[in-house]
Amino acid sequence: MKRQNFEKFGEDIFSRLKEGEELNFNLSMEQSLFVRFNEGKSRQVTDVAQGNITFNYQAGDRTYKYQIPYTGDPQINAQRAERALDICREKIKELPADSFQIPMENLGESIEEFAGELPTLNQVTETLFEKTKGLDFVGQLAMGNQVRANMNSKGQKHWFLSENFQVDYSFYTDGQKALKGLYAGRNWDGEKFSLELENSKKELEILKKPERKLERGKYKVYLAPAALSEIVDMMSWGGVSYSALKRGRCAFKMLHDGEKTFSPKFNLSEDFSLGLTPKFNDRGEISPKELCLVKDGKLETLLINSRTAKEYEIKANGASAYEGMRSSKIDTGELEKSSVLQALQDGIYISNLHYLNWSDIQKGRLTGMTRYACFWVENGEIKTPIADLRFDESLYNIFGQNLESITNFGEIIPHVGSYGQRSLGGKEVPGMIVNDFHFTL
Repeated sequence: MKRQNFEKFGEDIFSRLKEGEELNFNLSMEQSLFVRFNEGKSRQVTDVAQGNITFNYQAGDRTYKYQIPYTGDPQINAQRAERALDICREKIKELPADSFQIPMENLGESIEEFAGELPTLNQVTETLFEKTKGLDFVGQLAMGNQVRANMNSKGQKHWFLSENFQVDYSFYTDGQKALKGLYAGRNWDGEKFSLELENSKKELEILKKPERKLERGKYKVYLAPAALSEIVDMMSWGGVSYSALKRGRCAFKMLHDGEKTFSPKFNLSEDFSLGLTPKFNDRGEISPKELCLVKDGKLETLLINSRTAKEYEIKANGASAYEGMRSSKIDTGELEKSSVLQALQDGIYISNLHYLNWSDIQKGRLTGMTRYACFWVENGEIKTPIADLRFDESLYNIFGQNLESITNFGEIIPHVGSYGQRSLGGKEVPGMIVNDFHFTL
């Protein structure tokens, strides 16, 4: 994964361009170790080294995209790139004009490398097998280097490398109730990992108790960071996109129009200082290190990519093509971790959510279900697990009038998807206590 090899690859292919041709391309590459765990054993220990290059080729007013594999062999890469360029030249003839094509320009250079201290496989398994002995435990370790890079024929160069790990795991009871955990970062801490597993095992004991079936209605809830993370993810599906707003599919429409506000306690931003993903997008545009989206409950801006900006004659702010958040952050509040249960008093401790969907996107309403270890709390004490519940609630209630308090700590939750390749990006989110959270089933 040498930056110099990538830049040499780019210089060679750019030298083959003809007059009137422009080329931008993005590299996505990883060297990862994947290990699955089940029944106290390591399963499917796999090393993966893979990469791909996505061409964005422009000739005149037409645009064509094409992807090729990228390997550690410069000669093979050069041959594939030359063939890809020929394909682009042929295919682009069949395409209509691209009305919102953005002319390529040199948007500068950047290099970011986030080195880590990764564990050996033995360091992981020694702790893991000791702490999970005799328990129904499954999980996956993924660790290694991830690279994203960009170049264009105008001289632009960007390089991002992250060295990281993640252990995504679940415990199961005899009744097939599940408790989920995640330990991730750049610098391995065996003691912290051991403590995470011990805390999960304590929750597992409570999960073994008979579950309580709650009636539908409104309850005071604590949204743990992992649960809040799922709601934040939904905002990237039409919540913070300017293009979605103009097409009538934006959950922040009433916030944008001034019909509604969130609580003054609520602040949302894109924060690339977290090092979870590169600041540059697929055009090589650099986003601000921190971009405030919601400040003191009021909308500051939506995410706007350059094509949207051209279409609606506004200014872009470095957003990706899909105008979703890549490295989001919700500001912390004042509620201490040790005081969460007392502040909740009587209500539901929600550790996780799933199956989220918009029920009325223009009004910011979404639906979903509780997941994994969620508990009934009485007099500030966790009493028993609850049966799964479906909720239907508005963002304007969750982050607005019903938001009681925000924890004074946040958790960094990386994207752990590995469909095709390991994902980059994630978020830093706190926990929240919300009143009158509406459950429908």
